[in-house]
Amino acid sequence: MKKFQRYLCILIVFFLILAVGCDDSLKQRDYTQTSQGSQSPWTDDILHIDKGLIENGENIFYISKDGIVKYNKRQNEKRLFVESKFIDSFCISEGLVYYCENGTIIYSVDLDGKNLRIMAELSAVEDLMIEKSLAHFEVYKDFIYIKSAGTSLIRFCMSTEEAESFAEDVAEYAFLGQNFFYIDHAEKSFSIYRKNLDTKQTDLIRGDGISKRDILPENFAKYEWFDNVIVLNEKLYYTMRGPAKLFRLEPDGKDVLIEDFSIAKDAEFLTVAVNGNTLYYVLESGPLAGHLFAYDTESGDQKEIAVYGDINYTRGIRIVDNYVFYNSTVDNSIVYFRI
Repeated sequence: MKKFQRYLCILIVFFLILAVGCDDSLKQRDYTQTSQGSQSPWTDDILHIDKGLIENGENIFYISKDGIVKYNKRQNEKRLFVESKFIDSFCISEGLVYYCENGTIIYSVDLDGKNLRIMAELSAVEDLMIEKSLAHFEVYKDFIYIKSAGTSLIRFCMSTEEAESFAEDVAEYAFLGQNFFYIDHAEKSFSIYRKNLDTKQTDLIRGDGISKRDILPENFAKYEWFDNVIVLNEKLYYTMRGPAKLFRLEPDGKDVLIEDFSIAKDAEFLTVAVNGNTLYYVLESGPLAGHLFAYDTESGDQKEIAVYGDINYTRGIRIVDNYVFYNSTVDNSIVYFRI
């Protein structure tokens, strides 16, 4: 009943805004600050938000035009951490910063900038890559998981320097314990799979595994569609489309429904991000499009934070240092606001 009342109030406000006229987009922009207008000491030179923008304790790491920048929140100081104009992406794992330079070599360096090491040369795994350019990589335990520009995923063992083709139809993915969870977008099944990192056994855990390439729009509602898998505090969350829903998967295999937008017409898709103990999600379509919500995974509290109308959902959103970042659909510039 409370959720119904909340959505009803949101819908009423939405239609009142429409009735006001052409100034509504400007009012939505009041929630935001652009890089030209913010007083933040570190957000003025971010080059990408989808290739590395990470909060790690009291430090924030991001890519600028000159390389990877490290900003210390407590000391209010930033410095060039890795100098290079050719950083493709980076991640942080087990106290090390890993970064790929010029699509050829993955390095690691300590958080204090010492002990630079070469961890993988991509020429050694190129034959395993269906698409020959790197799109993204993650480090989990002793392995580097390298995702090409398409959907193939390569696993490279840092201790043995051996590489193998690990999965072929990977879109979104996450690690939890000894399992690798991923959603298949390549074959368009939009289903969730679980693959054991040791045995490599793969199981379909949500969805039907059926390709939906040739399904007509009028038949979409007959099938289940999944879009995101996220791990936060050793628990797996996932989203479902049409209507948009957010679930937590319990260890016993049961689902816990966190959010359900069935009452909101055409609320089809969710884009998600995490920061600390909070899971953030924003609707991509329908009258609630652009509404950003936050779910505290410890207290269970949920609230709406803001509304904005120009987010480029293909680039996602990031939450760092109590700022929300996204790319604008207007000119692809980085927009952010304080929450």
